[in-house]
Amino acid sequence: MGPFPIFRASPFSRDTTLQKTITTLVVLIAAALAAYTWLGMGGETQPPQRTAPEDRPPVAVVTTEAVERLLVDEVEALGTTRAREAVEVTPRISSVITAIRFREGQSVEAGQVLVELDNAE
Repeated sequence: MGPFPIFRASPFSRDTTLQKTITTLVVLIAAALAAYTWLGMGGETQPPQRTAPEDRPPVAVVTTEAVERLLVDEVEALGTTRAREAVEVTPRISSVITAIRFREGQSVEAGQVLVELDNAE
């Protein structure tokens, strides 16, 4: 027994001539099959030709010339819109509003005075 007792020799390891012959035959058969398929020697390679059926009338086709013009993308619809974000403004005290310091839809900053209240009360 050799230094690696786990590995066992193949039945063909002693006769390398037989192994080379089998390998050569497999390669030659694969090459022959590839050439046979590639060159189309397997018979008729052209697909059968189709003929138009005679029992159906021809289809009517309408054509027009292409024209370049402005395309207006307009949609009319009914529905309800909602904002993606909402803010609830609540007073800390009750008082009369004397001035509103923003317009609807205007962007405002944090800490900006939005409404002035009456100081009389």
